[in-house]
Order: sequence, then structure tokens, then C-alpha cells
Amino acid sequence: MYEHALESKLNLLFKQASDTADKGDYKQAFELFLKGAMLNDRSCQHNVGYFYDTGLYVKKDKSKALKWYYKACRQGDSVSPVNIAIIYQEMKEWKKAIWWFHKAVSMGNKDGLFHLGSLYHKGKGVKRNIKTAIKY
Repeated sequence: MYEHALESKLNLLFKQASDTADKGDYKQAFELFLKGAMLNDRSCQHNVGYFYDTGLYVKKDKSKALKWYYKACRQGDSVSPVNIAIIYQEMKEWKKAIWWFHKAVSMGNKDGLFHLGSLYHKGKGVKRNIKTAIKY
């Protein structure tokens, strides 16, 4: 019973935060997402990571973005590993990027396939291989 009530509260909090962000009130949206993130809501954690990743309302901070993306990923969010991989790709830490794209794919996120294909097509972090690129 308690878990269901908390889940309902978190769903409502996430919806309120999303609606607030859609209206352009990023300060309030961030505060609501952060509140949900602190209560271990993975969607809110992902969004807090996104705010830090992009510098939306808060100062851009890739290490804080990674922290929140990791938390969301550990709870089953399959979008966060793609974002983690992209941060590592931006840092040219190719092995980590590739690992995280594979992690995303293993969690059911098909965007990881596209990114892996792109890396093989361009030869970034891996030997250029068009056949492997097409496979992904």
C-alpha cells in the first residue's frame, strides 16, 4: 500500500515537473525534478541529469549530469546510458562510450544501435567497418 502511494506521488510530481518545464518555468521544473530525484524516481533523476548536461536553468556540469544519469540507469532507465555514452563520446573516451551504448542496447534502447553504427561508420573509437556499421 505504501509503495503504491509513493509511486502515485512520484508520478504526479514527475507530471507536474514536466508540465512546468513545457511552460518554460525551468527553475520550478528543476526544483520539482530534483525533489522527485531525491525520492529515487528514475525519470526525475534522468531529467536532473539532463538539466546539468545541457545547462538548462543550472550551470552546465557534466560530472553532476553523469551522477544523476548513473542513478537513473541503476534503476532501469534505458535512456540514461545513451546520454552517459554521449558525454564520454564528447570527451573522446571511446571505450567508455562504446560500453555505455552497448549497455543501452542491452536495456532495450534502440538509439544505442544507431550510435554504435555511427561510430563504426566513422571509425571513432573503433576500426572503421562499414559492414558492422550496417549491422547496427
